[in-house]
Amino acid sequence: MVDQLIEQETLFQQGLLLMESGKKEEAGQAFQTSIAMGDCLPQAALGESGNLPDDAGTLR
Repeated sequence: MVDQLIEQETLFQQGLLLMESGKKEEAGQAFQTSIAMGDCLPQAALGESGNLPDDAGTLR
């Protein structure tokens, strides 16, 4: 799972670099692939409602 998160972040960063260099189509592909990967990875930080818990920003 960590490897998938790293790959997803790498694709996102590649998309940013491609956007900066004017390669919008290639950037779009990188972003779409990154988003598609995110759709199948668990979102552990979210509560049952699908939102962040009320105390998510609180330091303990």
